[in-house]
Amino acid sequence: MITKILSRIVPGGTPQDERKHSRLQEDFATILINGNKYAIKDWSRGGTYFKAPGHSLSVGDHLNFNLKFDLPHDTINIAHSGRIVRKHHDGFALSFDALTPQTRQNLIRVMDGIISRGFADTPDL
Repeated sequence: MITKILSRIVPGGTPQDERKHSRLQEDFATILINGNKYAIKDWSRGGTYFKAPGHSLSVGDHLNFNLKFDLPHDTINIAHSGRIVRKHHDGFALSFDALTPQTRQNLIRVMDGIISRGFADTPDL
């Protein structure tokens, strides 16, 4: 996991793409929008990409939603809001509104849990 984050930086410290935040792929995350649950493909502190083929959301829609992260020893639910910025054939990119201090703290807890899970899954050296 740490390797994925660090690999986003090329020698000299220049990001490889135009994103403000490194994306994390998460198999244990979902987003709940208007009572519908969708799998999160990847996320960052700035937004998420979720799978929702055929859904009637549109670019520019402002949404309230809940993010759910199932971590090894905890489940973290985060209520937040954001705007759809891109539509793809299999889902949508959503940009988060400004993070509240509580939302920021919860996302840090999620990142800590993901990193811990990565260490737990590492074979003994």
